[in-house]
Amino acid sequence: EDDQREILELKNSVNHLEVKIIASEQAKSESFEKLKTSENQLLNTAQILEATRDQLAKNLDHSNILTERFSRLEKLNLNLSQQMHPKT
Repeated sequence: EDDQREILELKNSVNHLEVKIIASEQAKSESFEKLKTSENQLLNTAQILEATRDQLAKNLDHSNILTERFSRLEKLNLNLSQQMHPKT
């Protein structure tokens, strides 16, 4: 009778551990899927960031060109103004 009770307790223990293992495997699988989703989102974000950096660099270059042109136009405007209204 004691042996039967011990066997039953061991079987219950084994069943309990099997349930815990299955739950752990499910949790691991869910965590892995979340990790893969996060990895994909991170890769997409990195691609968007790289494209944004490229566009920003192009915009900065264009801005520098426009600033230089504006500066030259201001100088020309000043020169023309001085030629039209010479100091006496």
